[in-house]
Amino acid sequence: MLSEVLKNPPFRSANTLLNKLYFYLFVVPAPFACTADNHLFVLESKTGSLASYNYPLPYDDKIECIWRFQFDTDYKIKLSFDFFNLSHSTDCSEDYVEVRDDASGTGELLGKFCGSNKPVPITSDSWDMYVAFKSSGKTKYPGFKASYETKSKYFRPKYSGTPI
Repeated sequence: MLSEVLKNPPFRSANTLLNKLYFYLFVVPAPFACTADNHLFVLESKTGSLASYNYPLPYDDKIECIWRFQFDTDYKIKLSFDFFNLSHSTDCSEDYVEVRDDASGTGELLGKFCGSNKPVPITSDSWDMYVAFKSSGKTKYPGFKASYETKSKYFRPKYSGTPI
């Protein structure tokens, strides 16, 4: 929906202020963002996006959003951050994104991220993953947007060398 609005804005006049107003009234937050009505997501499609509360607007105080990825055991999950801007604290105790290698939230910690440095892509070791976003309420930042895709555990790249 967002891409359709951006490609074909409802108002084609030179007055871009009207287009911006429409965008912020009817399109924001992004359709894949965590909102007041939806804080817990179970993701089952093979590709998609997720974003912090109210993204791309600043997130609210004391928010927790959880995404659980659950797929067939033949898959791994690759999570890539497209945009990342949270408050920074030394131990990421204020506002952070936590990624775990299990949908329950108790598995191996794959990373805990804060600040404005975009994390490198993360690939799960298993077929399920847990992502949590938590804000402390002390500051407000734009948050994050991430995309994910599933990859077969059995994928082997084609050999491009010369056979012996």
